[in-house]
Amino acid sequence: MNVRLNLAPEVYQASQRAKQRKQLATSIGVLVSAVSVGIVVVSLIILGGQKVLLAALNNSVKQRQNKVSQYAELGTAATAQQHLQAWSQLAGTQGHFSNFFQILQDFAPQGVAATQVSVDNTNTITMTGDANSYDLVTKFAKALEASNVQVGPSHAATNQPYFTNVQLSNVSNNGSDGIGFQLTTTMSSEVTSGQ
Repeated sequence: MNVRLNLAPEVYQASQRAKQRKQLATSIGVLVSAVSVGIVVVSLIILGGQKVLLAALNNSVKQRQNKVSQYAELGTAATAQQHLQAWSQLAGTQGHFSNFFQILQDFAPQGVAATQVSVDNTNTITMTGDANSYDLVTKFAKALEASNVQVGPSHAATNQPYFTNVQLSNVSNNGSDGIGFQLTTTMSSEVTSGQ
């Protein structure tokens, strides 16, 4: 049987504590090294995965660019789509002249023809035309002044006249063809409302 006598207990305890500290330091060093290596490995895996993913995405983008470049009419189609999107805005702001032409047909006497009609942004119409006689032109001007107030489908004295400031100008004799005239007037908004 072996018996150990501890003649210097403080020295023995100090050496045991030193061994324990060395073992603890070694264990902590190994653990820290393992964690560091693990972090490096995971980082490399993530970096490699990102590179693979970016390469796949770049390849997909290049394939789609090649596919898009094969469509020769793509620019025209995109422009047409933009025009279609703007169509609703244009349709909402357009001037409706269907009422104007109906009123012109209703009040222009037979023998009066408009050859040119222009409208500015203040709804002032300048009309150039031909007539068989001066009487027909003045009859036409008076009918325009009276439209919607004294004559017309739903005329009433309280209605706003369709045309105001009717002025005849540049009346000229065209010989055997009758006369030429220019008429200027301001339209009410009811004429261009499209209703």
